[in-house]
Amino acid sequence: MTLAVRWLALLAVLGSACARPGQPSGSAPARAGSAEYQRLQELAFGFGAVTSLLVDCVESADAAIRLAKGKPATTTALQDLRALLDDAGRTLAEHADDPPPPDEIERADGGVRGALDRALEALEDAAANLEEARNQVLDLQEVAPPSLSDALEDLRQRIEGCLTELTDLRDQVQPSPQAPGE
Repeated sequence: MTLAVRWLALLAVLGSACARPGQPSGSAPARAGSAEYQRLQELAFGFGAVTSLLVDCVESADAAIRLAKGKPATTTALQDLRALLDDAGRTLAEHADDPPPPDEIERADGGVRGALDRALEALEDAAANLEEARNQVLDLQEVAPPSLSDALEDLRQRIEGCLTELTDLRDQVQPSPQAPGE
């Protein structure tokens, strides 16, 4: 539950960071017109949203763990699954803050492009963890006692919701293909 509280705190910080003083809401910094910086901002915002959905996944996993008491193999499998959800949440949370101004990022290792690449890698890592978690839920649904069926179905749907959001985010921030000769 501690992780869920940290994720919620992160979302509160994210909300306050999105409205930087001296910038009208929704406007970009002067040099932030670059497509890469805008994609980085979109990823940060999307990661914050998915992180909040992951909090619900963790709570759903915790509920399933409580229901599985007395079934050690199922409990262990659910705890492993929960660890995957935690890893996905931590990975996204590391990149969910509103990025610093482009000038500040440019002075850092790799500049805006490096920060964007790291955020895209985090997206892929989190998606891989969520896909593995979904597969584990599907496996558990085949062998778990009927008393867990509703909890596992709820968990599967929540994980799939997170995966859909990450896929949509990935599609949204992909660079548009350039026509030959551009």
